[in-house]
Amino acid sequence: MKILTLIRKIFINVSKGFVTLLMFGMLCAGCLTKEEQIEITVSLTKTSFDFDSGGGTGKCTVSTNTNEWKIDDEEKPQWLHISKGASIRTGEGLYTNTEVTFSADPNMEIIPKEATVYITGTGIRKQTVTAKIAGAPHNLDVSTNPLTFLASGGQTSLQITSNSTWEIDYDSIFFSMNEPPVVWIRVEPKKGSGNGAATVTAYANNTIFERKGTITINADGVEAKTIEVTQAGVTPFLTVPTTPITFPASGGQPQSFNITSNTNWEITSSAAWLSVSPQKDSGSKTVTVAAQANSGRTERNATITVAGAGVTVKIQVTQSGVAPTLTVTTPSPLKFSANEETKRLDIKSNTNWTVSSNDNWLKFSQPGGSNDGYVNVTALANTGTSRRTGRITVQGEGIASATAIDVEQEGMGIQHFLTVTPSNTQIVSFRGGSQTFAVKSDIEWNVNAGNNSSWIKFSTNRGTGDGSVDVTFLPNSSSQRNGSIIFTGNGVSNVSISIQQNYTTNPFLIVYDPELLQEVTTLLTFSGYGETKTFDMYSNTSWTVTSFPVGGWIGILPENGSGNGTLQVTTTHNSGTDRSGTLYFNRNTPLEKRIRIEQPKATP
Repeated sequence: MKILTLIRKIFINVSKGFVTLLMFGMLCAGCLTKEEQIEITVSLTKTSFDFDSGGGTGKCTVSTNTNEWKIDDEEKPQWLHISKGASIRTGEGLYTNTEVTFSADPNMEIIPKEATVYITGTGIRKQTVTAKIAGAPHNLDVSTNPLTFLASGGQTSLQITSNSTWEIDYDSIFFSMNEPPVVWIRVEPKKGSGNGAATVTAYANNTIFERKGTITINADGVEAKTIEVTQAGVTPFLTVPTTPITFPASGGQPQSFNITSNTNWEITSSAAWLSVSPQKDSGSKTVTVAAQANSGRTERNATITVAGAGVTVKIQVTQSGVAPTLTVTTPSPLKFSANEETKRLDIKSNTNWTVSSNDNWLKFSQPGGSNDGYVNVTALANTGTSRRTGRITVQGEGIASATAIDVEQEGMGIQHFLTVTPSNTQIVSFRGGSQTFAVKSDIEWNVNAGNNSSWIKFSTNRGTGDGSVDVTFLPNSSSQRNGSIIFTGNGVSNVSISIQQNYTTNPFLIVYDPELLQEVTTLLTFSGYGETKTFDMYSNTSWTVTSFPVGGWIGILPENGSGNGTLQVTTTHNSGTDRSGTLYFNRNTPLEKRIRIEQPKATP
């Protein structure tokens, strides 16, 4: 064995996390055996670093007895930076301390990161150093809040800052009167991740109303961001023509005018006789104006007021008055007996009027009047034996021609006549009926039913000279009844005709039309637009009514009764083809009666 020139045994105890190193140095004058070689050692004061998401710097000291060491950072990520300080020799010169700085950039991602580097060198056992950085907290921010748009609409960019995935939702449904709801905002894209931008589009707002909506951005792990969006409405306007409107006295056809607007408006009329439709609405519309007939002679005026959007427009409306009219409804000639007598002169008019006569034997209760009225005319007694004539003049204000009424008055001692044919007692069936009576006379005559006989009806109650009267007798469902027909006239004896109406104990049923004064036997015709008719039921027993088709277009009220009564028959509007049905009275009995109903199609 070679001579050993120096044997040194060194024990070094390093505090503060240093690893206790044991080193034997053997110096040989020549060469050292394998067992005599020096052991290379490396120690670190820190082998792991934990950074928060904001990054930072950490340090450790590398203590070694060789200069042949390095940091193996080939796989080091970009966010980790490593730098070596100066090496400082310590102790008896066998060791050096080197400060190594580990720096971490901020972690903008939410996922934690980790890196590993190694201390290596010839003859050095590999040392591992780990660096960890925490993930960034979830974040979400937007560039603009709130957003505002003009009524014309437009686009704007919404900048989104986030380290997470995000999704956009928006609420922008707008409700406007008389219009369907609309969605007025569009946002694209609706989804994204990390920093990004979204385009917000607002469509044009054609209403006067401001509209509001919200855009909500949701991201994982962070509170949602809500952006208020407001869009102005267009400036309200209201345009109404001011051309005056005129109507004839009759009212005439409705007239119209157009409103051009983008706002709500209301219309009022200053007169009850003038109506407008619609009375309130919004936007551009056509307004219909109608006038009731003006029965007065004076022109009348009204004002239509249209108000909206802070604007008030007035339209003047004029309706002319009716032309003056005058009608004397009393027949001419007006006849008087020889004795002093007063009769009424009826006048229908819409103006002032006067009444006069050049005959001093005619006197008036008043010299004139206004509108509809009457004057009592008195003819003084005619003491002469001859008939005399006169004239009454009625003059209306504003009417060019006067109305003349001739007057005739009998003289004393003139014999008049009044005869009626037939004049004998009339026997009438219980079913009723009619009879024509011929009148011969030279005077004015009247006819009425005596004994309060309301079941006797007349086609006329008066006449002059020769003429005729149609008399109708209603059906009789009780016992025999008696009445009379009495003709009267000045200067003649009354003519009285007895009427006797029989009855029957056998069951019967009569359907009677009170307007036509006749029994309905086989057919009824109704208007195509639907109609209700009322009939009188004459009977001495109970009765029922049904219709065919059942439950169809024919209505009956009531469906049954007893004795005398009334029956209403109603048909509905017929928009199809001509149709017919049947009314059944006391069906499937000896008294069965059938009446056919016909209804044409209603014309458009």
